[in-house]
Amino acid sequence: MRCSTLGAIALFLAAAALNTAQSGAALGQTTKPALEWAPCGDVPDTECAGLEVPVDYAKPNGAKFTLRLGRAPAVDPAKRKGVLLLLPGGPGPGIAEMMGGDERKAQHVADFQQQYDVVTWDPRGIGKSSPIRCDPNAAPKVEMPLDHKPTQAEFDAVARANAAFIQSCADASGELFWHLSAKYTAQDIERMRQALSPDDGLLGYGGSYGSAYGAAYLEA
Repeated sequence: MRCSTLGAIALFLAAAALNTAQSGAALGQTTKPALEWAPCGDVPDTECAGLEVPVDYAKPNGAKFTLRLGRAPAVDPAKRKGVLLLLPGGPGPGIAEMMGGDERKAQHVADFQQQYDVVTWDPRGIGKSSPIRCDPNAAPKVEMPLDHKPTQAEFDAVARANAAFIQSCADASGELFWHLSAKYTAQDIERMRQALSPDDGLLGYGGSYGSAYGAAYLEA
């Protein structure tokens, strides 16, 4: 899946943009998170690591899960300028879609590697970051008619079917299901900044829905 260039945003996720002491307290984070990189296995030429984050940042000591991060290191450490964070579009894509196959070339990963560690991740609920599960048997079997204006009864039938399917996702996925918005992902990005480049900030780029992640981060 290739992200649309519409709504593309390039931004500096600078350390100075946030009060690190305040944000660290809000995230329940007092030390730099440790990352242990190893080959991803499912994405060639890419290293992966896990980063533990809260399900709900309002409850930093509550339930947690692990975000999967992916990295294509700078080819020449002597020329390395820092970290470039690719904000996945979609929503839906993760490491495999951003750094695998033809999309890796489309994202110019090899070009950026000349000066940066290129990092992306499976956003919460996607890929290997505690993916959302749903009951396939609850998938809606009724559809909104396209050949005429739906009656109230037809509309209600579709609404009930959709509601039942969404409830199956919530039941199968647990608390994380209710904490998937860009607001929570913005906090995940801050945790990544703390782990990847706590003193120098990050350079980030996002297209399509990735720009929503970037905007949410800047608003925070």
